[in-house]
Amino acid sequence: MSGKESNVKNAWMHLQKPAGVVGDFVFLIAKDVTPFGTFMDWGLEKDLLVPGKEQQDRMAPGKKYLVKICRDNRTNRVYGTTQISANCDKNTGDLKAGQQVDLIVHAITPIGIMAVVDNRYYGMMYANETYQKLFIGDTCKGYIMRIREDGKIDLSMKKPGYSSVPKSAEVILYRLNKSGGFILCHDKSPPEEIRKRFSMSKKEFKRAVGSLYKKRLIELKDNGIGLIK
Repeated sequence: MSGKESNVKNAWMHLQKPAGVVGDFVFLIAKDVTPFGTFMDWGLEKDLLVPGKEQQDRMAPGKKYLVKICRDNRTNRVYGTTQISANCDKNTGDLKAGQQVDLIVHAITPIGIMAVVDNRYYGMMYANETYQKLFIGDTCKGYIMRIREDGKIDLSMKKPGYSSVPKSAEVILYRLNKSGGFILCHDKSPPEEIRKRFSMSKKEFKRAVGSLYKKRLIELKDNGIGLIK
């Protein structure tokens, strides 16, 4: 290789940036699967190795996985792991109920959504606390509902308590205006219908409707709610 070619290659390598640094959780594509581990494309010339013992499940080339970038303190080598929950911080002492957090969707189960919280912790959002369609790899804002005695974190898309009511009331008014001023939905409607129409729980819907009714912005009818003209 000529000196000029070497300088170009060195400059190109210098411009490369990894998808993350040690401690980060990032979604990476598996490139090569070997008996001792899987090599992931993380933006550098040298791929990131997820050793076999660090894999939650068998990995396949071309598929995307959530990986935590780690460093071996003994050898100082950087590696990846897909054992996400086991490699999250279990010390939740700095967290509190009602706190807004950043979420990375890790897995979707029949019970709910598993997510990395603030690039550090691990929590679960029950299906009845999920008011929008989420997919693995999505990032979004969420709130801590509660921290259990065993340190597990329960999450929600909406801030606990009445502080989320004004925003929910705005959603209802917007949907009413878009629907010509009336919607066939009320406090006796099934929770699934309310969630489908308004992306909120039945409890939240009833609170928001009550707030709008007190302000004389809507009227309650036997078969739905309507705007007061």
